[in-house]
Amino acid sequence: LRTLPGMESFDSRVECLKLIRPGFGLKDAPRLWNLALKRVLASIGLQQCNSDPQLYAQHEKGVLILVLSVHVDDIKLTGLLDRCKKCLQALEAKFDQMKTSWNNFTHLGIEHVTLPDGSRSLSQDAYVKELRPIPEAEVKILKPEDAVSPATGKLFMSLLGALAWVVQTRPDIAVYISALQRRLQRPTATDILNLNRVLKYVKVRPVKLVYKKVQGPWKLVAVSDSSYKGEDQDSLAVRSGVIALTSKEGVRQGENPMQLIEFVSRKQSRVCRSTFAAELHSLLDLFGLATVINAAMTELLTGACTAAYLAQALDHGTNALSLEMVIDHRGLLDATASENNRSTDSSVLLHLMKLREDLQKRIS
Repeated sequence: LRTLPGMESFDSRVECLKLIRPGFGLKDAPRLWNLALKRVLASIGLQQCNSDPQLYAQHEKGVLILVLSVHVDDIKLTGLLDRCKKCLQALEAKFDQMKTSWNNFTHLGIEHVTLPDGSRSLSQDAYVKELRPIPEAEVKILKPEDAVSPATGKLFMSLLGALAWVVQTRPDIAVYISALQRRLQRPTATDILNLNRVLKYVKVRPVKLVYKKVQGPWKLVAVSDSSYKGEDQDSLAVRSGVIALTSKEGVRQGENPMQLIEFVSRKQSRVCRSTFAAELHSLLDLFGLATVINAAMTELLTGACTAAYLAQALDHGTNALSLEMVIDHRGLLDATASENNRSTDSSVLLHLMKLREDLQKRIS
């Protein structure tokens, strides 16, 4: 710094520099960009949600009029047309002209299409078409359990990361991606072949998520399931579930109008020693995720809330939407509904009692 004009006497021990404008590549650039964006959005009335700092909402007389989400410097918004335009004008006044698309656009590799009936479809077909399989010349001369070369391992990591991004609109491959992610440290010839098979599958079987209007009042429903196999030393249990927005009546027999919000399919976060434990922990993990989503929905519908208010709403079951949990394990259902502790596995008793208390407080 002392070689620059005017900086000859700079002393880093007692002086510091003020950064006027962040540049690309600097560690503080993303943070400073986010702070500048937050100030602009706040100036036009958008409030940051505590449940999701990358989600902003604006209300007028208690009615939601604008929602905006942020991913680094990619922005997606919806709301009243005049408010959307006012928001864009404020952003362009601060950050120069922005590239904008309406109704039909691609955002973070996800194609958004407005259908004639007003519903929206999401897909990543164009993104998937750009993905290329890993060359299999090496794996054909290896045994199935042999580790591949470091170069092929990097290709495995890259393609697996790309397909993990595709999981956002492809619930059908979530379980395979989760299984392959456990092989990142030492991928074998079999892992390469399996990953290529997943890629081939998503290419030949395109999927679109279609979001149709759900008539209010609304309710959140979370459907939990788990699989268990007690052969390995630490056992193998997979938790899965779906969280969706549905009508106030909740889940009924037959077809149900729903909007998919979130889904999971991955290894259990705890060691499970029985099917009962696997189902219980899967339900509790999904319940935790559903409460965070419910907090976000509360802020969207009623306005930005403090963390203390959201915690109180969780403790008393007073979020904007009621939450309905669905399981297919009769033993767990009976144990939860019973006044007595109905489990021979002492490691799950406290978790079972906590779930029972949540039900009694009408949290779910």
